[in-house]
Amino acid sequence: MNTDKAMQVVLPLADPRSLVAAFPVARVVANTAHAGLHIVTTGAHLPAVQDFVERMSLPQEERDAIAIEAASGDVIDAAMQTLDAARQSVVVLAARIGDETDRNADTDAAFGRQVLETVTCPVLVVPPDKDMSAWRWRKELLPQDGTPGCAGALAQIINRSASLGIENLVLRIAGANVGQPTEPGSLATPRYVDHPQYEWEQWGQEFLDRICGMGARVDEGKLTLLMASGEPGAETIRVAREKEVDMIVLPWHCAIGSGRAHLIKAVLRGAHCPVLLLPEDGGGRCAADG
Repeated sequence: MNTDKAMQVVLPLADPRSLVAAFPVARVVANTAHAGLHIVTTGAHLPAVQDFVERMSLPQEERDAIAIEAASGDVIDAAMQTLDAARQSVVVLAARIGDETDRNADTDAAFGRQVLETVTCPVLVVPPDKDMSAWRWRKELLPQDGTPGCAGALAQIINRSASLGIENLVLRIAGANVGQPTEPGSLATPRYVDHPQYEWEQWGQEFLDRICGMGARVDEGKLTLLMASGEPGAETIRVAREKEVDMIVLPWHCAIGSGRAHLIKAVLRGAHCPVLLLPEDGGGRCAADG
């Protein structure tokens, strides 16, 4: 990628009401990562978006880093132009995204699915019904499936988090209903689910050795390994609430269609906090870090 282009946090809006949940999160991410914030909406919604940002009474320096654009055509197409021009990008959405066959899905969910089916950079999905005005980015949960691809993506995010002072909790879920990974080179789940101490220490060391071999710089004070047993989606949501994390990070393959991404959809439906979908490429690294 062209490294002379600045990082952008891009917020595409089909409905300005999404700003209530999405803007506080996008603002924190942009400020923490020293990135610009680019809001893309329709011409009809532009006055409402501008008025919302004005009422935030932001410092002038922060206000200068926010660009608000009225798309001449499709909002997602306009957002893609911003993404293509940036060295690194994160898209922020406020939507509950489930299965496209869900009759209760609203227009925000449909728009969110459309974005996820279009972009190939990290997407931060914010619960639209939660008060995010006091949201902070201090602790994140990283579910791990044992595959080299997942470990490679997490190595990238661990390094980024370390540079920003963010605490990482790596979660491995075991249980009778959790299948073993089939990708070559995967770390199998410890067999003794009821007594994980039998194998958990060894599994944890193998995981640390693997991500360090992929370039992760591990700070023991900022990285904790956790194990849970049960259905992966429900356990991810439970642990995230119990540990009061600010973000859940899930590697994904940029696919959200029918019959795919079951874990991601389950977490997006039930998460209390934003969920970062981190694209993997075939080499087991974050595609946005290329």
